[in-house]
Amino acid sequence: MEIVSVESLTKKYGKKAALNNVSLKVSKGEIVGLLGPNGAGKTTLIKCLTGLLRPNGGSVKLFGYDLDKNYSVVVKNVGLLLDFEMYNYLTAYENLKLLMIAQGKFNKEKTKEVLQFLDLWEVRDKSVTTFSFGMKQRLRLAQALLGDPQLLILDEPAVGLDPVGIKDLKDKLVYLSKNKGVTVFFSSHQLPDVEEICDRVILLKEGVILFDGKMEDIKGEKECRITVSKIPDTKIIENAILKSKPVLQNNVLIVKEEDLNSVLKILSQHGIDIVNIDVKKGNLLDLFYTNGGEKQ
Repeated sequence: MEIVSVESLTKKYGKKAALNNVSLKVSKGEIVGLLGPNGAGKTTLIKCLTGLLRPNGGSVKLFGYDLDKNYSVVVKNVGLLLDFEMYNYLTAYENLKLLMIAQGKFNKEKTKEVLQFLDLWEVRDKSVTTFSFGMKQRLRLAQALLGDPQLLILDEPAVGLDPVGIKDLKDKLVYLSKNKGVTVFFSSHQLPDVEEICDRVILLKEGVILFDGKMEDIKGEKECRITVSKIPDTKIIENAILKSKPVLQNNVLIVKEEDLNSVLKILSQHGIDIVNIDVKKGNLLDLFYTNGGEKQ
């Protein structure tokens, strides 16, 4: 079952397209990581998925319903974590109670359950102003879980968390996905964490999806790094008739294993000495930088 279906989504700020013809689908129970450098359009996409921004073109469907036409129906099943401030002068419990009252469905037991799930029950009566940034981030996640959402959309959920907090967050997201059937769609800059728990990865840059695939495909694909004595002329690389164009980083040529022999032949024909050949499995870090990711 498709929980999220986006078709040809476009969002412009003035003349600049923050999202350009974006299409994607997310199935029930999947954990999907959204990656991309700063300014790639990740937060814009999340806001369009939750109705906080209206796109200039395209469509968004959640649970099979058009978001624009059925917002009040679908939003009840969506939990959102976005950068927003809690009421610091209230306690953790009071913050969640106020949010539930505003939604017209205060449930004391549910509030307790969510606070316990996120290890905040013992500090429920403490003012949020005394919380660390990581504790506030967990409280934001708590509000996203209040309505038993079937879809969690999270913008940088690991920000401000220490290593223990990040591991705990990952464990909880996996639990919700595998045990409760919750679909999780989140943006992150933490590549190892995305690699560890995600079923799929979407790489966004300048409002365009450069990659959308399963983690198993990334890990299963072997990559070859050919170190050469001098930097090959770019025309030599262009002359290689390959399924995917090789990437040149300094004096290292990155190619798929299936293209290795073709590239070696071309380098030999042009008198370019090969210093070393290293074959390894692909990973998110290589995918990110190969597709133009910027170091954070």
